[in-house]
Amino acid sequence: MLTDSDIPATAIRRYHKDMMQKAFRTIDDVPIDRRYLQSMTLAIPKDRYREICGKLQAVLKEAWEAAEGAEKDQLYAINIQFFPLTKDDSK
Repeated sequence: MLTDSDIPATAIRRYHKDMMQKAFRTIDDVPIDRRYLQSMTLAIPKDRYREICGKLQAVLKEAWEAAEGAEKDQLYAINIQFFPLTKDDSK
């Protein structure tokens, strides 16, 4: 699901929370050969944030396009979280 600006913000937040909870449960409930979980912590310059978000969006679009036209027999979710771990003192 690629979200659209016509969807209310509360619905988008609820969807993301639900999907993160499902991913959390997957760690224990789904065999490793049926799930793919990766995590990374990296330091970046603040001014590259939007650039990296664009690259992540491109990966999601590429996955969506790879599934187009194929016969579907499974439903998967891709969740990407990219958020600061440091506090921004400039506010």
